[in-house]
Amino acid sequence: MDNTIKIHKTIDGKDIEELIGEAEHLQYLVDKKHAEIEMQEKRLKELKEQIKDYGLKFFTDKDSQVSVKGSMFIWSVSKVVGSEINKKALQADGLLDKYTVEKITYRLTQAINYEYGKENNE
Repeated sequence: MDNTIKIHKTIDGKDIEELIGEAEHLQYLVDKKHAEIEMQEKRLKELKEQIKDYGLKFFTDKDSQVSVKGSMFIWSVSKVVGSEINKKALQADGLLDKYTVEKITYRLTQAINYEYGKENNE
């Protein structure tokens, strides 16, 4: 079932088609730039993981943060202590269903409009 809508309403004085056109153009530019730096981002992620592992070697029980100074940045590894619910234990005790509530969220997604190139001779 296709739930695609075509409504001509305005948002903050702009037609929805104008807003979508601007969003599509910006998304194109962002995607293009992201493709250009994708390899650098991957390598940076690897390097940050190595720096984090190095910093972890120096943690003691009393530390909440360990820092390594570079020429441009101070790289800090911080420890955060939190808590979480043990869902398996609640399930085993028969309490999980009792306290589970429905949660509704909405998200905006986008997909390539393959008809775009046909309409614009691309």
